[in-house]
Amino acid sequence: MTMNKNIEIELKFPLLNSQEVESFLQSKGDFKYESFQHDVYLNPPHRNFLANKDNVCEWLRLRVSKGQAQINYKDWLPHSEKIKTHCNEYETRVDSYDQLKLILDALNFEFLIEVKKIRKVWIYKDVEISIDIVEGLGEFLEVEYKGELSEVDQAREYLHLIIQEINAMTSDIDLKGYPFLLLEQKGLI
Repeated sequence: MTMNKNIEIELKFPLLNSQEVESFLQSKGDFKYESFQHDVYLNPPHRNFLANKDNVCEWLRLRVSKGQAQINYKDWLPHSEKIKTHCNEYETRVDSYDQLKLILDALNFEFLIEVKKIRKVWIYKDVEISIDIVEGLGEFLEVEYKGELSEVDQAREYLHLIIQEINAMTSDIDLKGYPFLLLEQKGLI
């Protein structure tokens, strides 16, 4: 049994040795791309994603990268736990970022924060590995499971093994995400 394609299992950490990790991935991984990503996070008018600041579970994101726009919704699970193990993720391309932004503005979606980053991506042993340089936050390692395991816990355990294998030196796991960290940094949350 394979995992539902709308379920995302990832871990994210501040990265302390990006040059070494990148060197490892250049020699043993399959380089996919490097891109600048500009993300805008929004709150819908009918509910406040930030109502429980200690346990944010949802994000709505507009992204422009490589000249393409997309909209993405993430619902992090389990809702009742501080440590989220996975999320339901839904995303699609958008023909016109500007028109979508006008629609969401007309429907009173509230701007929360923007995240700008440079992302380098490799595939290594069923894992998508990204090194992100996030404006205002620094360097991060994100590992996302892309294999055939059917259990979330197994996939998370596998991700931890890969982090060790690529010799990544990290700080504590990021349980909040870039938008939350930037909102917090700016005193908005």
